Amino acid sequence: MSAAGYRFSTAGRQSHDAFDQYHSIFAAGAEATRHADAFEAELTGFEFTRMVVHRRRLVGVRHVRDAAQVRRTDFSHFTLTLCLSGTVAAVVDENERVLLPGEILLCDMTRSGVIQIDGAETITAAVAREVVEAAGGEPRRFNGLILDRARAAPLARHLTALTHPPLLETPTGSPEEEVADRLRDILAGQATAAAQRARARRLLGAHRIIEARLDDPTFDASELASALRMSRATLYRVFEPLGGVAAHLLDRRLTRLRRLLANGRGSALAPLVARVGLVSDSHASRVFLDRFGERPGRFATRNREISDAQRAAQAMVIWTGLLA
Repeated sequence: MSAAGYRFSTAGRQSHDAFDQYHSIFAAGAEATRHADAFEAELTGFEFTRMVVHRRRLVGVRHVRDAAQVRRTDFSHFTLTLCLSGTVAAVVDENERVLLPGEILLCDMTRSGVIQIDGAETITAAVAREVVEAAGGEPRRFNGLILDRARAAPLARHLTALTHPPLLETPTGSPEEEVADRLRDILAGQATAAAQRARARRLLGAHRIIEARLDDPTFDASELASALRMSRATLYRVFEPLGGVAAHLLDRRLTRLRRLLANGRGSALAPLVARVGLVSDSHASRVFLDRFGERPGRFATRNREISDAQRAAQAMVIWTGLLA
């Protein structure tokens, strides 16, 4: 389940102001620069559990992620960029790449790189590292890999469908698992250790169950372990890279509460707290403040007042953090 988390367009804006606003959206992860006199941008972002999908139409933009930004941001996720129209130029590991319509570029965000877009429409899926691992791939091996149109077609159809709500139901139960399945088919024969794949698959299955049970305040690690048919000790090992089961459950509840507040247009807090499985308004207010730096009420008020560029930048920072 997802909804568009942000929209931004330069239509009707002064060129200089429009680029400054665009720059602010991506400042957390890359340095956006203009490489042509003309500049246009239309963006829509969609949040999932362990994936964020951005549909973009861009003219005259270059994104540079250098070694200093890699160290500063400490990202661990991977990106899959599908070219829908036009061409995309990239530099990955100091090698130049050109992405044509229907092709998909894989990039490891622990590495530096450059993406240049001038008159192209793209879909970029930022996926947690375990999505690629669940496909049987070691992400570092596939940095800069371009999947040709024929091989990429099933995955391209899935990514495109994710930007057209209502979202399709996937056979595997979650959009992330479907991405992993499509990648597995494409990368067949290049698998990594079975234990790594199994752990990543268990993690994706756990995320799906968590999303379905977030409204239940009694849902905890014991119930999750039972649903997955694994011991609590194994479950804790699976979630150790994410800070533990309890921390991840709280993060997902708070993120859903934030989305509900952003879309609620003045809705009272109590019904929304109940929908995310938090025990009380006071508890929700305290942990929301700890997580996002402001009270839920203040966030809801401020969210109604900020620009679409500020809302997009805010979403980008929070979503990317959830992919760690």
